[in-house]
Amino acid sequence: SKISETVHESVEDLIDRSTIAGQISPIIKKFFLSPEQLETIWQGITHVASFADIIVLLVLGYALVPTVEVPYTRFILSRNSKHADTDFRSTSVYHILNSFSQIARLAFVVYAFDMVKIFLVGAGFEIPRGERLTHAFAYIIYTLWGAHRLSQFKQYILGQIAGDTQGRIQVVDRLGNAFLAVCTTFIILDILNVEMGLAMQGVVALGSIGTLVF
Repeated sequence: SKISETVHESVEDLIDRSTIAGQISPIIKKFFLSPEQLETIWQGITHVASFADIIVLLVLGYALVPTVEVPYTRFILSRNSKHADTDFRSTSVYHILNSFSQIARLAFVVYAFDMVKIFLVGAGFEIPRGERLTHAFAYIIYTLWGAHRLSQFKQYILGQIAGDTQGRIQVVDRLGNAFLAVCTTFIILDILNVEMGLAMQGVVALGSIGTLVF
């Protein structure tokens, strides 16, 4: 009958568009990789990844600051009477090196993200605009990092000039954070639009950015 056919079509349409029901098992099955898939994934990773790149990023990200800290403290700070008691982590040298280290760590995260993307594609997952996804990811995390560093620098400057105007400084600090959050949001929306083709209307509340205000 027409009614039963209509009901059947409606049920089939709901099955195809279900949010969770029937969607979990196919995803799990994709992780049971065949030898051919494993070989393809391994070839893709070895073609892109470089052991030397990984070593350089790890050294810059995790060994640069400790390697410089010991000789700088022993041969420069300790021999200068004015800075004999100065903590290395309060010097401008540390902050510069720490910035380079953080950049390298983020680069390693992007590197790992590329490897994960190769694995997922090899496992059969469809990634929209996959060729641009890593670029967008890198631009976004470096934008967030830059905004966070600017916020820290702003707080340092305001702390130097606080004096007896602590209340006003806090207001300026909050306004500055709000300005940074808005600018960062628009930059990220622009990245998503250009790199991923995601045209967005209005301002989307990004939780990771909103934390800067508080």
